[in-house]
Amino acid sequence: ADPPRAAMLFDALRQPFAIHSLNEARVGILLWLGRHLDPKQVVPLLHELEPHGPWTEEFLSLRANCYRAVNDPLVFRAEKELRMFRSRQ
Repeated sequence: ADPPRAAMLFDALRQPFAIHSLNEARVGILLWLGRHLDPKQVVPLLHELEPHGPWTEEFLSLRANCYRAVNDPLVFRAEKELRMFRSRQ
């Protein structure tokens, strides 16, 4: 509900914790926050997760939407994988 605070938290969590502890939880929170931020802020995180990001509708949808919003070259693969995920549900 507070985009400036969400952006601050997103920036704070971008760096992995020591020895990558709680990395899965950290990335999950980043992805959740990413839904409330400018796609330009989220795309670098998505690129870091390529090509093996979480295989969930939430992630695949966020990825496709962000890539589409910034005209990222990976948008076609992201949209294809989202369609594939949805067709197999």
